[in-house]
Amino acid sequence: MTKKIKYGIIGTGLMGCEHISNLNLIDEAEVIAICDTNKDSLVNATSLIKNNIEVSSNYNNFFKKSLDFHDKKVHPHFLCVGRFLKRKNHITLLKAYSKYQEENGKLGLKLIGSGPLESNIKDVIRTLPNCSLASILPFQQLEELRVSYKQASAFILASTQDTWGLVINEAMASGLPCIASTACGCTQDLIENNVSGFSFDPMDSKKLTEIMHLIERQTSSERIAMKSAGKQRLQNYTPETFAIGLEKSINYAIKKNNFSKSAVVMAEFISRCLKFL
Repeated sequence: MTKKIKYGIIGTGLMGCEHISNLNLIDEAEVIAICDTNKDSLVNATSLIKNNIEVSSNYNNFFKKSLDFHDKKVHPHFLCVGRFLKRKNHITLLKAYSKYQEENGKLGLKLIGSGPLESNIKDVIRTLPNCSLASILPFQQLEELRVSYKQASAFILASTQDTWGLVINEAMASGLPCIASTACGCTQDLIENNVSGFSFDPMDSKKLTEIMHLIERQTSSERIAMKSAGKQRLQNYTPETFAIGLEKSINYAIKKNNFSKSAVVMAEFISRCLKFL
């Protein structure tokens, strides 16, 4: 079940009104709030919108109400971000989630992405015991993803094949407990089971269902401890750590005689560039 994307428009002059008119033509879009210090502009914009909306002439109040809306209205949920491809294993994830719902699991499920299997995934969502708790949102830019991570209760990556799985880094950095399949490259380095997150065989939907219940039953102290352990693991994968490792590798290459001259020259060049960072 695809939910509407809700928009707030800041500035309701000619360009703002044109945006509203264009959004009115899109079934999946809904303008829920507008803001402008010019009252005449607000009146003109309001006339273009049929549903009840939040109207404000004060920017500070507008943003405060927007934040309050996000904090209070979003149902606790699992989050999964990734292309709708076979190797991303959304079908197994939904199988596990369906069983979780059958066993009275209360958290929702939000899938963010797009891809060739989107239609199949929507069909499976319709068969869930409570399909209203599962939704699909289109691809998001990093700034939008930051909000999505903040709103979620936990993150799931169920891939049957993933060289690393950078979304786990992003989710951990955002303070989310993470559930990652053992087929993701990052799992071995970032996930210590039941300490910095949870891991599972990507073909074992029953195990994933069990972990979903564990997440729901986590106490506040358990959740804080897991978030802290996850962030501690991330310290080994910061840009600074990468730069140090790269410099060590370059210096090793420079000192060894069994590398080609061109490789040594390139290593020398990169080493000097690093000194300016």
